[in-house]
Amino acid sequence: MNAIDPMIVLYVHHMSRALGFYPKVLGFDVIAESPGWSMLSRSGFQIGLHGIYPGVSEGTAAHAG
Repeated sequence: MNAIDPMIVLYVHHMSRALGFYPKVLGFDVIAESPGWSMLSRSGFQIGLHGIYPGVSEGTAAHAG
């Protein structure tokens, strides 16, 4: 089985720190950026960064770990 456009969603508490780490250290390109959701890409692989902050009612999805 081959995955087409694989993506992993990571829940982050500090979007600015995550956006400083993944592009600079791991070489991901920033596709979209906002405090609640950012998309990164490298070699056809995508990471979705989902912001979790105090006062936000949404939490991590149980099936997503």
